[in-house]
Amino acid sequence: MLVSGSPYSTQVTYIRAIRDLMEDCGSIPEDLSAERIKAHLSSLRPRLSSSPLNLRVCGIKYYFRHVVKRLDLVVDIPNPRVSKYVQEVLSEGDLAVLFGACRSMRELAMLHLLYDCGLRSREVCYLKLSDFDKTHRKITLRNSKGGKLRTVPYSESLRQTLSQYFKSLPTPPSVYLFENKEVAGRGITIRGVQYIVNEVLKRSKLKKDVHPHTFRHSFAVHYIDNGGSILRLKELMGHSDISTTLHYLKFCKIPLQEIPTPLEVMLKRTKG
Repeated sequence: MLVSGSPYSTQVTYIRAIRDLMEDCGSIPEDLSAERIKAHLSSLRPRLSSSPLNLRVCGIKYYFRHVVKRLDLVVDIPNPRVSKYVQEVLSEGDLAVLFGACRSMRELAMLHLLYDCGLRSREVCYLKLSDFDKTHRKITLRNSKGGKLRTVPYSESLRQTLSQYFKSLPTPPSVYLFENKEVAGRGITIRGVQYIVNEVLKRSKLKKDVHPHTFRHSFAVHYIDNGGSILRLKELMGHSDISTTLHYLKFCKIPLQEIPTPLEVMLKRTKG
């Protein structure tokens, strides 16, 4: 079963969903009733939270929709409600503490990158030196969620941090920005990114729940707080739906300011 255009991890999850369904029910999926499939999914609830369970449902629905063309079963299988959890939004003070707790330029470069560009852990792992446009200070992300290609700008501050990072290495990286220390020719793993963030957090003594995605979350909120456009943020974050981007508004503290009315702007332009 090929999940076209999806990340490898999603393909594995979808295939595992069909495999487990067949092993549990002792039959191929298309011979099962919707009630039997629901019973199988219900049996997974004690050990799977809403998000992983939702991926299993998506995998089964993909199979019925695109492989065996059984749309009747697709409609009958409900997706579990994915719980919305509120992530931490790091303040500038929090970020300064975390940056100060870094013990190497590798750690600092990774945290600066996560916050400066609002990247996902996966995107950091696959980031290659060739993805950087140094002339225009832009990064091309080729392994974004959903297999989408997008370009994001990066700051002069990040450029300087990366320059110091390269100078600190005995041997500069040749392919990936953050190379895997155990496997030559490969980039750092998602677990590797998580480990670095966790180690910096422990050293910082900051009493907050911080993960790599926390920097992306904070980037989005601070971008809007600083006057950024919600539509531009949607593109920077790589969201397919604007509703996902609008979710960040509940955490923002946008200063209210009076602006000229459209009539006033029009008349001034006419007089000018």
